[in-house]
Amino acid sequence: TLFVGNLPVSVNRKMLHKLFTSFGQIKSVRMRGAVSTKMGIPKKVAEIKSEYHKGLQSHTGFVVFKDKESAKNALSLNGTLIDDHHILVDFANQPGEKKLYNNELSVFLGNLPFDVADETVRSAFEECGEIQAVRIVRDKNTGVGKGFGYIQFQKIKAKEKALTLDDVEINSRKIRVKPVDNNPGGKTGPKKTVMAIRSNMAMKRTKQAGSKKSVKKLLKKGKHVHQKKKIARLFGEKFVK
Repeated sequence: TLFVGNLPVSVNRKMLHKLFTSFGQIKSVRMRGAVSTKMGIPKKVAEIKSEYHKGLQSHTGFVVFKDKESAKNALSLNGTLIDDHHILVDFANQPGEKKLYNNELSVFLGNLPFDVADETVRSAFEECGEIQAVRIVRDKNTGVGKGFGYIQFQKIKAKEKALTLDDVEINSRKIRVKPVDNNPGGKTGPKKTVMAIRSNMAMKRTKQAGSKKSVKKLLKKGKHVHQKKKIARLFGEKFVK
């Protein structure tokens, strides 16, 4: 299965099928990412009727081939320009699986305008080198950007050049360009504060004290020596004094 992103809203299921059919036999094609013109209208209905919200600039699709070799060859369409949109073509991730991007070649973009288009971001950074993919994180219900995204370049030099740009502006907003960390998916977990660390240590001490008392109480009630030895092996000699 291939994921096809940044498709112009004018591209429907039949057109997407025609675009990929030369690479091999296709099992199915489906469209996703629609934002309907009215609240309450299911996204599938909006896709079928091609009734999209006026603010929607692109949507996505999935193409399922009968054999993996055909899908692999179709990856060559990545970056193809269709109606002023550079489409993104990549293998789709499995259900429940997080998409892994090449963090070594990617940069994080912050303070993006909420209505920014993928192509606008691409244009602002294409001077750095060839771009593999642009990914703007958007609200799944409205299609509006969340103010951040990522660019993956084809070469490390292009990525390094992008990190030197500290004066990039998009729609009068100064964009933050930062490296992506090495965690899967490029996400950084919340850092522990001093208070959180102290709280965790206090909880551990409380649990340890509670365990100590529970073991002593159990030993008083126990009538057999082997119980005492068993607890000593599990919790340590200091708990059975």
